Amino acid sequence: MLNMAMIVKVVTFWMLIVPMLMQAEPVKYELNGGFRTFPIGGVVSAKGEKKYIIWGDQGAEAQPNFKHGFVAPSATFYTAGTFNALKAEVALFPISFIGIKLGKATSFNNKEYSAYDCETYHCIGGVDKNFIEFHGAYKYKSVFYKLKLVRHSVSQRDEFQSDFMDSSTGLVLKHSGDKIHIDQHLAGYFINDKWVVSALHIKATAIEVRNHSEQNTINFTWKKDKNWQHNMAFGGYVSSILDGKSTFLYQGTYRY
Repeated sequence: MLNMAMIVKVVTFWMLIVPMLMQAEPVKYELNGGFRTFPIGGVVSAKGEKKYIIWGDQGAEAQPNFKHGFVAPSATFYTAGTFNALKAEVALFPISFIGIKLGKATSFNNKEYSAYDCETYHCIGGVDKNFIEFHGAYKYKSVFYKLKLVRHSVSQRDEFQSDFMDSSTGLVLKHSGDKIHIDQHLAGYFINDKWVVSALHIKATAIEVRNHSEQNTINFTWKKDKNWQHNMAFGGYVSSILDGKSTFLYQGTYRY
């Protein structure tokens, strides 16, 4: 299990000390809404983030400068009506394209998922997650690659004898608690300043109850202006408990 006490200490330190030592950027807000056709689902989220520049200059939005480091605490609320979640995290990037995120998420679901077998697996109730993420990126001219490695420690808020579902990954998790490993690879090409095409591979694995899910998609991203962005993805999804099928995903993002 991740050491939550240490995570809390690190986050608290940066939240208290960072504002006194570094250049603060204005708080930025982000609204997201999206859906997936298989396994069927949708969610709306709202995020607030404040960035503190450790060193260097991030440049203007039109001409960003990678030669800087930052710390960025944030909070995100997710809702799908019967499913609600809250996530708090802090990003620590000594240089803009390599860093980690530490945080905690808590969620509650009060309706059985139509995509999963909720008679065999527990679907209703509260779930807590502690996590650490590693982020890396590389860009050469118009070509880029991004890597994200996520390690979750997951537990049910109440004790149940049956294993439970994690709707975000489609994994079955051990009733007494489990770990999730997520490996994400994204490679793409900037067609112009408005359009990006990319290929995304996501593999999620439950460690205690050995099962996995995979999603492979081709993505088209349209940046309408400095505030609006739309992403469409076409591909396939398969898991240990669901046969593989084609899937379509859409996400709209508004930043201000």
